[in-house]
Amino acid sequence: MATGDTSLLTAYCSPTPDGRVFCRGTAVCLNGQGLLALGPSGSGKSRLALELMALGASLVADDGVLMTEDGKVTRPKGAPRLIEARESACSIPSR
Repeated sequence: MATGDTSLLTAYCSPTPDGRVFCRGTAVCLNGQGLLALGPSGSGKSRLALELMALGASLVADDGVLMTEDGKVTRPKGAPRLIEARESACSIPSR
């Protein structure tokens, strides 16, 4: 997302009554830096997180995150601590 571009935040995030922002997305932390992936269901957010976790990233939250005004991202209370990996349909060539 380019600096100043808020279209993804507008599409996938909404304010909460306590002043935080809830985002439909997945967040990981790698080398002290966070990555928040936003997008529609099935767009690859969890897969990206799994790939980054294979490289040493830590899962913050999958399918929904809370963001504070200062940019801290956390897992919502009661949300699963695990990531959901869905089965995808693909063809396996026969031999």
